[in-house]
Amino acid sequence: MSISVEVDRAMQDLLQHEDTDHDGLITVDDQGPKNFPLGNYSDQRETDFAVRGVYQLSNLLQELFLAQKRNLKTVTIERPQLEESPAHRLVRLIKTSWWDNLTRRIDAEGIARAAPDPKMKDAPRIYIPPGAPEQFAYYSQVAKERPAMGLDVQWLPQGKMTADFIQGINHKPGILALAMGAPQLKVPAAPKQLQGFPFIVPGGCFNELYNWDACFCALGMLDTHLHVVKGIVKNFIFEIKHYGKMLNANRSYYLGRAQPPFLTWLALKVFERTKHEPDALENLKSAILAARKEYHEWWTSIPRLDERSGLSRYRPIGKGSPPECRPIVFTHVFAPYAEKYGMNLKEVHDAYNDGTITEPDLDIFFDHDRAVRESGHDTSNRVEGVCADLASVDLNCLLYQIENDICFAIEKYLGDGLVVPSEFTVTGEKADMLESSRVWCERRSKRKAAIDKYLWNDEKGMYFDYNTVTRLQSTAESATCFWPLWCGAADSLQAAQVVKRGIPTLECIGGLSSTSPETRGTVSASNPQKQWDYPYGWAPHQILAWDGLKRYEYHDEAGRLLYRWLHMMTRTFRDWNGTVCEKYDVTQLERSHEVEAEYGNQGRDFKYAPQEGFGWTTRADFISAQNASYIYGISFLSEDAKAALAQGLSYEEFTEGGGKDMLKPSCRLLQASILRSSRVPTSVFYTPFRHLAVPAARASTASQKHDDDTIRKVFDSSSFWRDFRGPRNSRTSPVHGLFANRYLTHAEGFITFSEDSAEKCQRLVAKIIQASSVQERCLIPRLLDRLSDSLCRVLDIADFVRATHPDPDFQQASNRAYGMLFEFMNVLNTTPDLKIKLEDALADPQVGATWSNEERTVAQILLREFSKSAIDLPKEKRQAFVDFSNEIRRLGTKFVKDMRPEIQTIKLSSWQLKDVDPLVFEYASARSFTGITIPTTGPVAATTSRSMKDANARRELYIAGRIAPRTQLQTLQDFLQARAKVANLSGYSSYAEMNLADTLAKSPIAVQSFLDALSSDNRGQIRQEIDELLVLKKLETNDAGTSTQVEAWDRDYYQAQQAMKQRSRSRRPDFMCAYFSLGTVMQGLSRLFTQLYGVRLVPVPIAPGEAWNPDVRRLDVIDETAGRIAVLYCDLFARPDKSPNPAHFTLRCSRRIHTSELEEAATLHPDLDPLQVVNDGMAVSRNPTTKEVYQLPTIALVCDFQADNSHQSVVEPTLLSFRDLQTLFHEMGHAIHSIIGRTDHHVLSGTRCAPDFAELPSILMEHFAADLTVLSLFARHWQTDAPLPYEMVTEQLAIDRKGQGVETEHQIILALLDQAYHSDLPLCMPGGFDSTAVFHSIHDKYGSVHEPRETSVQGFFGHLVEYGGTYYSYLFDRAIAGRVWDVVFDGGGDGGAVKRERGERFRHEVLKWGAGRDGWECLAGLLRDERLRDGGEEAMRLVGEWGVKD
Repeated sequence: MSISVEVDRAMQDLLQHEDTDHDGLITVDDQGPKNFPLGNYSDQRETDFAVRGVYQLSNLLQELFLAQKRNLKTVTIERPQLEESPAHRLVRLIKTSWWDNLTRRIDAEGIARAAPDPKMKDAPRIYIPPGAPEQFAYYSQVAKERPAMGLDVQWLPQGKMTADFIQGINHKPGILALAMGAPQLKVPAAPKQLQGFPFIVPGGCFNELYNWDACFCALGMLDTHLHVVKGIVKNFIFEIKHYGKMLNANRSYYLGRAQPPFLTWLALKVFERTKHEPDALENLKSAILAARKEYHEWWTSIPRLDERSGLSRYRPIGKGSPPECRPIVFTHVFAPYAEKYGMNLKEVHDAYNDGTITEPDLDIFFDHDRAVRESGHDTSNRVEGVCADLASVDLNCLLYQIENDICFAIEKYLGDGLVVPSEFTVTGEKADMLESSRVWCERRSKRKAAIDKYLWNDEKGMYFDYNTVTRLQSTAESATCFWPLWCGAADSLQAAQVVKRGIPTLECIGGLSSTSPETRGTVSASNPQKQWDYPYGWAPHQILAWDGLKRYEYHDEAGRLLYRWLHMMTRTFRDWNGTVCEKYDVTQLERSHEVEAEYGNQGRDFKYAPQEGFGWTTRADFISAQNASYIYGISFLSEDAKAALAQGLSYEEFTEGGGKDMLKPSCRLLQASILRSSRVPTSVFYTPFRHLAVPAARASTASQKHDDDTIRKVFDSSSFWRDFRGPRNSRTSPVHGLFANRYLTHAEGFITFSEDSAEKCQRLVAKIIQASSVQERCLIPRLLDRLSDSLCRVLDIADFVRATHPDPDFQQASNRAYGMLFEFMNVLNTTPDLKIKLEDALADPQVGATWSNEERTVAQILLREFSKSAIDLPKEKRQAFVDFSNEIRRLGTKFVKDMRPEIQTIKLSSWQLKDVDPLVFEYASARSFTGITIPTTGPVAATTSRSMKDANARRELYIAGRIAPRTQLQTLQDFLQARAKVANLSGYSSYAEMNLADTLAKSPIAVQSFLDALSSDNRGQIRQEIDELLVLKKLETNDAGTSTQVEAWDRDYYQAQQAMKQRSRSRRPDFMCAYFSLGTVMQGLSRLFTQLYGVRLVPVPIAPGEAWNPDVRRLDVIDETAGRIAVLYCDLFARPDKSPNPAHFTLRCSRRIHTSELEEAATLHPDLDPLQVVNDGMAVSRNPTTKEVYQLPTIALVCDFQADNSHQSVVEPTLLSFRDLQTLFHEMGHAIHSIIGRTDHHVLSGTRCAPDFAELPSILMEHFAADLTVLSLFARHWQTDAPLPYEMVTEQLAIDRKGQGVETEHQIILALLDQAYHSDLPLCMPGGFDSTAVFHSIHDKYGSVHEPRETSVQGFFGHLVEYGGTYYSYLFDRAIAGRVWDVVFDGGGDGGAVKRERGERFRHEVLKWGAGRDGWECLAGLLRDERLRDGGEEAMRLVGEWGVKD
C-alpha cells in the first residue's frame, strides 16, 4: 500500500506530536502517542494509513526529511518502506547512499569539500610534495580560476619532514595532495587535465583520508564500490612515495605520524578481484613496493625498531600537543602547569607549544600521546603514557601480516623475484636489485619467534604489549590479543588459550570491549574515561576477532560475538532514529550509542535522518566482499539466527529459546570443502580426554571421534580393514603407483622413474653451471637442493623397495634403479664445476644477502659434502679416492655378511643343560645320547646362557660365540685402513675427524670428553649392579669366600635370576600385553600427538597398487592449522620372510615446491597436472597461511609384531609386549621428527639433522611409553576395557633398569672402540694394526668385568660400517633425552607428558628445524641452558655428566 503525502505539513506535525524532546529525532526517549495518522496528509484521505511505533515513525521522519532536501512538495510513501525490517533498511542505506556520501576525491571538483578542516577552522590550503610538480601547476590554476574558494597552494620542502617544520606550519594547516591521474573521459584528456582518485572518509567531522579507517571501509566496498577501493590503494601508494608513510590522515599536522599499516592486505584483496584487468599485476607490484619501502624506512627503522627484541613500536615525530585537539582534551595534563605558572588552560597550552615554557615531562607525555594517535587507539589507558615504548601486539601482528603478504605475492604473482626500482629503494640498496620471497618468509619467522618470546604470556594465556624500556610485559588486557589469531601468528595452543582467557575477560552483551575494566581503572579527574577503553567497543576489534576465531575454527565463539554486535547495532538503529556510530558502549543495549569520552561519538550528532553512518561501523573485511560489518555478519548467520535478529532477540533470548547454531552450516563446512578441493588444507581437532586438563583445540568433534575409533579398528580388526581399505579389483578400480607414485604402477616403472630423474638432474646441473647473473646465482642453493631431492626420491624409495617388497620383479627393478642413480650421484659428487659455482656464490656478498638462513645452511652443508668427496684432488688422487670408496663399500658389505663365529656350535651334556627350558632343545642342531649340539649365537645360545647353572659350560659357550674368524678380522682391518686412507686423501687426520665434522661433537676429542664423563657417572650404578650379582652368585654356589668376582659369562645368568625373583608371581610375564592391542597403541599415539603437537593420525583407504602388501595401513597426518602434513605407511604385522628388525624409512622428505617448478612442469608436460609432475603424483599440500606448496613427507614404518591366535576361541587383535610398545613408540619418534621437521629444503628436513642428534626424538618417546598419564590415554584390556594397572609397568621398569649400568658400560666400550678404529691407528699403530689388541686395551680400561683374552668381539660389531666414528650418538641422545624428559616434561609429573605447552616447546625448539638450526642452539633453547649454546668439549662433557637415566 502506498500514499502520496504533503511533505512539509506532514513533517511539521510529525515533529510536533512525536518529537517531544525537540532534538529533531524520534526515539524511545520521546513520549508522544506513537501513532501518526499519515492518511490525513494525503489527498487520498487514507484514514487507515496510520504509522505506529518508534521505529516506523523514525523511518517516516527520515523519508520526509530526505524528500524535503530534494525540494519535493509531495512524496509517495509505501507502507513496506516504513515496515522494512531494521536489518534490511540498514543494508539498503549503506549500499545505496551512505558509501557515496562518504566518498571524496581531491581535485578541482572535490577540493572545496575536502580541503576545509572543521577541526582547525582555517582557510582552505593544499600542500604539494616536491615530486609532484604537475599537481602544483594544476592546483595553482584551480585557485586562479576559482578565487572565491580562497585556495592557498603551497610547496612542501625537499627531504624528510622534521618535527620543527611540522610544528612550524601548524598555524597554517592544510590538506596534503593525494594521487591524481588522467580523468576517465570518453574523449582524450588535455595534457594538464587531472582527476583525483576517490577515497573514503570516516564521516562526521572527518573529510580527509584516514589510513586504517579507509582500509576497513574499503573492505566493505569491494563488490559495490571497487573503483573507490582501487583509488584508496593508489592514494596510499602516493603517500608512501611522497610522504614516506601511510599517513594518519592527509593533513599537514599529520606529516610525522603514520597509522596501522594494512596496505598489503587490502592490495591483495583488490588484486583478487581485478586480476583479469591488464594493469592489475602492475598495481599490485606498486603496492608491494610501497609497503616494502614503508616497512623498511618507517616501521623497522630506528627509533621505531627495538633492536634488542626485534619488535617495532609506534614512534612518530613531532613537537608539542596535537593541533587537531582542543586544549580542553588535555585539561588533566595542563592543569598542574596552569597552576604552576599562574595561567589559564589555553594560556599554558599556547605557551608550551610556542616554546615560552619548557617542561620535559610534557615532552615525554606528548611523545607518547602522538604514538597513541599513530596506533589508531587514541586514547586508551593501555597505551597512554607508555605507547612510544611499547612493542604492541597490534603493530607487530600487522608487520607479520605484511611480511607474510609480501612473501606470498612475490612467490605467487611475481615469479619469486621482486625488482626494486630506484624510486622505491631504501638506504643502502642498489636500484633494480632483486629480492626473493624467502627474505620475507625469514622475516616472518623471526617476528613469530619474537612475538612468542616477548608478547605471549603462557601463564595468563593471552598476548600483551611489551615495554621495550622497562623490559617488562604490560598487564593491560586488550581486544588486540585476538590479532595474532587474525594474522595467523598464534599456534593452536595459543589460540585455545586466548579463547579460554580473552573472551571471558572482554566479552560483553554487545560484543568485545576494547579493554578490560581493570585496564581502564577507576574513572576520575586524573583518569578520565577514554574512548578505546572499557566499556566501549569498536568495529575493527570485532571484525579482526571474528576472523581470527573463524580462522582457528572457533565458530561458536565467533558466531556469539558477531551476533551480540549485530543485535546491538540493530537495536540502536531501530530505537534511535537510524543511528550508526563509530563506537558503542557494549556493556548495555538500551543506550549503547551514548559515549562519555574525550571525543564524544561521531555519527550520533544529526537531525532527522542519518546520511552517512560511520564508515568502519558499516564495513566488512571478509573475502565474500559484503560491504558492511552488518552485511558481513548477517551473511554468516544461520536462518534461525537471522530470524531471531529480525525479531530483536538478544543472544541469550535466542539460545534459551532453543536456538543452537549461530552460523549457517556452510560456514562450518567451508574449511572441510576447501580440504576436499585440495587447495588449502585445514585443521581438525581431537580432545577426548578432558580429565587430563589439556587445553582443548576446537574443530569437528564428530569427525575426530570417528577417526579415533577408526584407527583402532583398522589395526585390530582384519575384517574391518578389508571393508575400509576399499576395492582391490584393478579391473574395476584404477591402479595407483606404489606410494601413489605415478611411475610405479609396475616394476619397470622404476627404470623410467630413474631415467626421468637423471634427465631432471642434468637440467638442474646445466642451470647451476650456466648461472652467471646475480639473480641466477642466488638460486644455486635451491637448485642444488632440488638436485639432491631428485636423486634421493629415487634412491630412498628404491632402497626401501628392494629390501621390503615381496615381488621379485620390483626387487630387481628397484635394485637396478638404485644402481643407476647411485652411480650418477657419484659422478655429480666429483663434478668440480658444481663446487666452483657454489663457492663463488658463497663468496659473493650480493648473492648471500638474498639467501635465507635455510639457504645459507644448505650451501654450507653441500660445500662440506663436496669437500669430503675429494673433488679438489688431482685426477690421480681423485681416482684413488673413488677406488678406495668402492673398496670400502665392498668390504663393508662383506664384513656384515660374514659375521659369524669361528666356532658355530658346541656340544653340551644333558646334565649341563638340565636347568634350561626343554623347548630350547627343539632348536638344537643335533642330539645324541652323549649330549646336545647347540649354536653359539642367536636366541638358543642366549636362552641357554641365561638359564644354564653350570659355570664352566657357560664360559665355554660365551667364549665360543665371541671368537671371530681370522678372515673376518682381516676384512675388518682392510676396511678400516681403506677408510683411513680416504680420510687422508680428503685432508683429514682420521676418518672419525672427517665423519664428525657435521655432528654436534665436531671432533674425536669432544667425543672422548663425553664418553669419559659418562663412564664416570655410570661407575656407581654398575658397581652396585655387579655387587648385587655377586651376592646372588655366592648364595647359589654356597661360597662366601672364594667367589670374589662376577665373570663375563655370569652376567646374563644372574641378571635373569634377579629378574625372576623380582617379577610378581601373581601374573604371567606376558599379561601386560592384553592392554596393548596394536590398534589401541596406535590410537594412543594419535591422541598423544594431538595433545602435544596438535597433529593426529587419520586412517585413509589404500588405492590398488599403492601398498606392497595387503596388511599395510595408510595414515594421513593432520595438523590443526596446516591440514595434511605427511603420509605414513604402517607395515607392522609379521609375515614370512619379513625382516624382524623395526625401522623407519623416509621415502620422501619435505620440500617447498616453487612456482617456477610448476611452470617448468607445465611446459614440459602440458597434458599433465603440474603438481603431479613435480612430485611424481605423491602427496603435496598448500600452507593455509602462506599459500606455499610443499611436497609432503612420506614415511614407512616397518615392524614385525606377531599375532598368535592359534589357541584362541575368540580371534585376538595383535597384542604387544611392553618391549614392543617401546619399540613402536621409538620408531614413531623418528616418524614425528620427519613429519614436523617440514623445512623448505630437502637437505634440511626431518631426520637429516646431525647424526648424533637424530635419535633424540625417538629415545624421548620411550619415556612417554612408560608414563602413567600417557598410558591412561589408551592402555585398556582388549576384552574387558579395564584400564591398565600401572603397578605392572612399574614392576617391568624396575626389572628393565636393573641392568642399565652394565648395558651402558657395554655401549660406552663399543663407542670407544668405534672411535679408536676410526682414528689414525689403522695406519699408524706401532707394530701394525691389531684390532683385537685395541679391543682388549679399551675393555681393560673401561670394563668392570674381565673379558677373556681369547675373544675377538670386534668381528661382530656390524655397526662399525654404518656409524664410522659416530656410534656414541645413541648414548649421547639417551643422555639428552633423559634431561629433556626431566626438564621440559617434568619427568612426567603433574601430567607434564601431555601438556601442550611442553610439546610445543619441544616442537618449536627441536622438531620443526630438521637440520636448519644448529643442534646445540636447539638444546640451549629447549633446556634454557646457555652453557650448551656454543657446543664444544665442555658441552659434550656436561651431557656426559647428566648420565643415562632411562
